[in-house]
Amino acid sequence: MTQEGVKWKLNQVFGEDPSAVNEENVITAVEFDPTGEFLSIGYQCGQVVVFRNQSGDTFKFHTQFESHQSEFDFLTSLEIEEKINKIKWVKNKYLNNSRLLLSTNDKTIKLWKMYEKRPSKDLNNNTAEKPPASTIEVAQRKVFANAHTYNINSISLCPDGQLFLSADDLRINMWNLENGSECFTIIDCKPPNMNELNEVITSVEFHPTESHSFVHASSKGVVKMADMRSQALCDRTVRTFADKKEKNPSFLK
Repeated sequence: MTQEGVKWKLNQVFGEDPSAVNEENVITAVEFDPTGEFLSIGYQCGQVVVFRNQSGDTFKFHTQFESHQSEFDFLTSLEIEEKINKIKWVKNKYLNNSRLLLSTNDKTIKLWKMYEKRPSKDLNNNTAEKPPASTIEVAQRKVFANAHTYNINSISLCPDGQLFLSADDLRINMWNLENGSECFTIIDCKPPNMNELNEVITSVEFHPTESHSFVHASSKGVVKMADMRSQALCDRTVRTFADKKEKNPSFLK
């Protein structure tokens, strides 16, 4: 493909043969880590597969793990799918060759640690045999749950690598990576009467360098910027980005 003198070519294909794709191996989330060395892919079946760039532009399989399983919510009598909605790699947490990443389905966010496990040295083994290769392990570190009534559509990490946001249709929560037992709601746009609902949150994203700023988008095609320094509950925005030609577009109307 050529566009304005730039040539594009297909470099690599990930996944199954298209003819063999079924509902379980449908890809639902893709995310690079901040260094570009790792590529994570989330699937409908709750699996996360990680590839690593070890030879220039080519990524090779690194590891995979089961992030979520289907559950049944007895309060709502609904099944919670294992489908991975989002994956986010944690910045500034690269210690001893380990990596941290967040993954979420509709209701539960999990923090995982991916690390290299080296075999223990046998001091009594004096043979010249090649030592066994190290293995890649993935361990669950934290679970962030019971904070969203509606399905989680996005998560976003703070630039300082300590906080993250999670959003559903009507609420945005802020979490600390070290505390999975509680969160703080910074936006709640649920109306007193649900019949008056005409707008839902579709996405949230932290500013890439400023830990106090974030933006969230809505079903009306509006993006709002908030500043957590001005108030704890960010129900008033500091700036709004919208197409003036559109008059209150919404799929809810």
